[in-house]
Amino acid sequence: MRILLVGTNKVWAIENAYLAAIKPYCEVEIFDAHGAFLDFYHKNIFRKVVHRLGLTSIIKLINQNLLLKVDAYKPTIVLVFKGMEVLPDTLKKIKNKNILITNYNPDHPFLHFAKGSGNKNVINSIGLYDHHFCYSHQIIKEIKDNFKISCSWLPFGYYKAIAPQINVSHQINKICFIGNPDKERVRVVNLLASKGIEVDVFGEGWEKIESSKELNITIHKAVYQSDFNRVAQSYRVQLNIFRPHNAGSHNMRTFEMPSLGCIMLAPRSEEHLELFVEGFEAEYYDDDIELVEKCKKLLALNNNDAFQVGLNAYKRSIDSGYSYTDRGKQVLKTLSSLINP
Repeated sequence: MRILLVGTNKVWAIENAYLAAIKPYCEVEIFDAHGAFLDFYHKNIFRKVVHRLGLTSIIKLINQNLLLKVDAYKPTIVLVFKGMEVLPDTLKKIKNKNILITNYNPDHPFLHFAKGSGNKNVINSIGLYDHHFCYSHQIIKEIKDNFKISCSWLPFGYYKAIAPQINVSHQINKICFIGNPDKERVRVVNLLASKGIEVDVFGEGWEKIESSKELNITIHKAVYQSDFNRVAQSYRVQLNIFRPHNAGSHNMRTFEMPSLGCIMLAPRSEEHLELFVEGFEAEYYDDDIELVEKCKKLLALNNNDAFQVGLNAYKRSIDSGYSYTDRGKQVLKTLSSLINP
């Protein structure tokens, strides 16, 4: 089996996790469609303007190069990540070569909350794929009902598991949120601050929001990789706030925080309840009242009880196979079954 991943190889991309997971078992390469577009679009303001006016041929060029790559590499399966730069006609041409085409979208295929979360190419291509990998049971149902196409649940995962430190007395006894602001995130953080709960936020753009400068909110710069892990483990509670496309499902933080032995406080959903046991491995909330109550409860825990929740979450992450290495094996198993039903 020879797989061509179509997405980007930028250092932040989830595609790299799947490339690393799949590579030991079969031939696999990445075609950098999304990265090629980003390099073009962000080079200067002129390119942004002319692209928005529809006066560039960058998408056409990317699709021409993708077809050339397919002809040269001759993959058994093409796995498209999201697919904003891939034209439906290009998918049809690949499919006509008797190549299976599959899709994994870490954002919602129907609801696009920001410029980078989707476009008409994503929507118009849904019905062309032979299989969809979806992070959400709700999306799976919608695709099956509307397009009659096979789908499988592919949750997010964690990159690295690090056991919690047994001496949690050195933890900062505050609520921590790691991520950039949006309307809902600002609202939630301000709500907690207004209730006398101290919140430390790490991300880009918080300092521009006037309401985030009030008492009980401390702003820090964004953190990545090893700094992300260090900061996450330094706080008593890691707050998880859904974006609109994650409502009722889960998100990347669902696995990143528990795998570091952090106490995750997140929206209650069927998927969250399935993934981590409430009150034992994580804590959940339905509304603002419960969110405030859970924050106060977790901040009041004694050190031993706090450590145990984080340890339980860490063990569950490993024992249940929540790593991206495990997710890659799941993808391979599914792709193999498509080739040899």
